[in-house]
Amino acid sequence: MVTPLRNRMDPQASAPRFSWAGHRSQYGVADSDASPVQVSARQLRALQWSQGIIPALPHGGFTHHPSWAASARLRDLPAGITQLRDLYGTVYTGSLGVGTVKGAAEVELSVIFDTGSSDLWVSSDLCPSRACGPEPKPKFNRSRSETFRRPPTPRHFETSYGSGVIRGELGIDDVRVGPLVSPGQEVGLIAEEKGQVSFIPIDGIVGLGFPDLAAAGDPDMSFMGNLVAREALPSPRFAFYLHRHHQLGGGVLWGGEDSRLYRGSLRWFPIVEKSYWALDLVGFQIGNETFNFTTAHNLESGPEDLPPWLVVDTGTTFFTAEGAIYRRIRALAPHTACDQVHMLPSLTYFLRDHAGAVQRLTIAPEEYTVQGSPGRCLPAFVSIGDIAKRPIMIIGEVFMRHFFTVFHWGTGKRGHGARVGFAPARYDGQSKEFFSEQAAKAENSAIL
Repeated sequence: MVTPLRNRMDPQASAPRFSWAGHRSQYGVADSDASPVQVSARQLRALQWSQGIIPALPHGGFTHHPSWAASARLRDLPAGITQLRDLYGTVYTGSLGVGTVKGAAEVELSVIFDTGSSDLWVSSDLCPSRACGPEPKPKFNRSRSETFRRPPTPRHFETSYGSGVIRGELGIDDVRVGPLVSPGQEVGLIAEEKGQVSFIPIDGIVGLGFPDLAAAGDPDMSFMGNLVAREALPSPRFAFYLHRHHQLGGGVLWGGEDSRLYRGSLRWFPIVEKSYWALDLVGFQIGNETFNFTTAHNLESGPEDLPPWLVVDTGTTFFTAEGAIYRRIRALAPHTACDQVHMLPSLTYFLRDHAGAVQRLTIAPEEYTVQGSPGRCLPAFVSIGDIAKRPIMIIGEVFMRHFFTVFHWGTGKRGHGARVGFAPARYDGQSKEFFSEQAAKAENSAIL
């Protein structure tokens, strides 16, 4: 998760098979080509370290190695599609334009689109090279932008991550994602980076969570909230499609979805708390062992009187669980030969829908395991400790490499009526046709 461990701000100093009950009987136990996905070597080391397979994680934990080898700048596909690329085998990034010079962006930056945070911050000319990691690193230049302005009252921010701290000040400028523009968007301009965060090979983060998760709960920091308020989207939603093979990347669809990217119908669940994209989790099952959260909380990760959440987070690689649930998953789904993964138990999340009925989201073992050492597979679960004020579980990138996931904002800057929809992702001729069309559109646009 890219979500900050702490945010503060004040005006002066800091601020493969998705499976429902019934869906399985229609399509079978798993896709014929379903198998545990591969993750990058760095992600695998992090997972192995968390499960005690290796004694220590090299280079200081869950951080990225310093690497600024030349890479092609990303470009957005037209028609509201942002191409995602696997950057250094670590994260998915897409292109963000900031500022204005003669009608175009002052700079195109490679950023993470993260539903687990709500701030928008970018590399800027406020940060000298000695304070922001190795060069070359693209940066937003305020003095070149024709639309940049400072807020009436100077505001500074500080955000702490597990791997370091970033500090800077807020500016106001136009921000572009493909054909979409958020004019007068508040942007955090980095002036200082401390710790290994300075070596993360990205130029910024676009938080797609709700305003209450942003520094000081400022709704003007919410990129998605601003797009919705300005009616810049045909529908107030965005969707993630991640390919099973991480080298092939994926895409963010702004304002809608395409049925060629998923099977069947989307199943929708309401957001129960306006910070994370959090769903009402009433129970969890692994094999025949069930944890009922309506009578007691078994996550050992929050006050007993608070309901648990299932958080859908594009900034988290793996699944997460805590306490007794994590221990049972480790015990009942051990490392195994990849050709024996089908013998592991399925997982089921029990979620409450709009009507108050409890629905099952069942995850086959091929969908929650990843390939490790040659011929061996392991469950893609980690324990990350307390990140919220209540019990929490997360489904992240590995989950979304099997499930097409739609985030519907609802209405207004604060997301009234927000919900999340899931459907099994397609990896066939139809999905290939969709991305081939987008590539052709991008090529034609470049020629024009």
